[in-house]
Amino acid sequence: MENQLEKTVQEFKRCRKDCFYFATHYVYTFDQSKGTKSLYPSWGYLEEILKKIELPGKFFLEKSRDMVVSWTIMVFFLHSMIFKENWAGFAISRKQAEVDDGGSNSTPESLFGRLRFMVQNLPVWMRPNFTFSHLKVINQDTGSYCTGESANPDSGRNVACTFKFADEFAFLPINDQESLHNAMSFGSYRTLLYVTTAKKGTLAEKISREGKGFEKIQVPWHLRPDKDKAWYDEKVAGSDAGSIASELDISYTPNAEEKIVGQYWNESEQIIDPSEMPTITSYTQIVCGMDYGYLRTAVELCGLYQDNWWVFAELYEFQKTPEEIVEDIDKLRSLLKIDFPVYCGKDRPDLLRCLALKGFMSTGFNEPVGVRIGALVNLFRRQRLKVISTARGLLAEIPRYRRQRIGGILIDTPDKHDVDEAMDAIGY
Repeated sequence: MENQLEKTVQEFKRCRKDCFYFATHYVYTFDQSKGTKSLYPSWGYLEEILKKIELPGKFFLEKSRDMVVSWTIMVFFLHSMIFKENWAGFAISRKQAEVDDGGSNSTPESLFGRLRFMVQNLPVWMRPNFTFSHLKVINQDTGSYCTGESANPDSGRNVACTFKFADEFAFLPINDQESLHNAMSFGSYRTLLYVTTAKKGTLAEKISREGKGFEKIQVPWHLRPDKDKAWYDEKVAGSDAGSIASELDISYTPNAEEKIVGQYWNESEQIIDPSEMPTITSYTQIVCGMDYGYLRTAVELCGLYQDNWWVFAELYEFQKTPEEIVEDIDKLRSLLKIDFPVYCGKDRPDLLRCLALKGFMSTGFNEPVGVRIGALVNLFRRQRLKVISTARGLLAEIPRYRRQRIGGILIDTPDKHDVDEAMDAIGY
């Protein structure tokens, strides 16, 4: 009996000293696609990640898809909360449900749900006294805990903790990434970690290229011992160039032939400081394009001046009703003291009705998508578009606006896997 107790104590000490040993001997993960659980894999690159993030500093981990990295970060959280006293972690992701989808009933679809799954599958003698509430997990034995929230411009600003973690950083709200980064970098922490797959035109791309004080860690697909060239070729055969670049190759530059207008875009000549914008007068031809999306709405106010179209103002707003959006456009009209027509998609009669009630002349766009794409290409090819530097939504979308590929063939339809509301608004 004493001999067994001594073995247990020694095993506990070994687990405390070596996070990778602990994970590969006692931690189980869950494969959602197969509905099966398995012991955490003993792959070398995972051990290197765990060793690296144990250190103080700022780390930027860019990876191929499906590299067990999110599970690995939660393994680190679990190990720290079990074997360290008063350790504090903080996690964010695109949506709140991706951080925690149920508190004490969370599932492995979320970060804290994975943490809960791992705790439940530990041997009884090692299982800690964890309590799971919504967006907060506490180890009552050690006082260590972790909290989380959805991404917003103030995420982490007032959080003092040991470890800050942003999951899928490149896919957090594009216009909030700089503010979010500043907030996450603010305050007290030992380690800051961003994890992401590649996405062009984001702050993640800038960090990848310029460093910005981060140590970069790359985790490409070929580090997984169960993936080989045949697997890669099979994936490539069924994917477009953008997906291959982002999810497999950790590349921020998809195939150039897929670009719709980015190849004609000249930032130094076409992005204009507000002080250099022409003055809007009653003689300026002003039009407004709007695309009402499910999550965000883009409104682009354009004026024709000296044979160029100038984007004077932009509204790029999230989850507002048609009434709220139209109210904001009306405020813009009052500020400029000039009337203008509004063009939008043909399938939003509720939006057109709200515009009419406010006295706007509005039109639902009825031309085929190919016509709109052709007009955009002509506008950009001739470099007749000038954009105010404060139009962050449009400026972020221009280089990423690309054609869809179906069955290996490019078609003149924008790829809807990316954000394109501002570009659609310009097209209208």
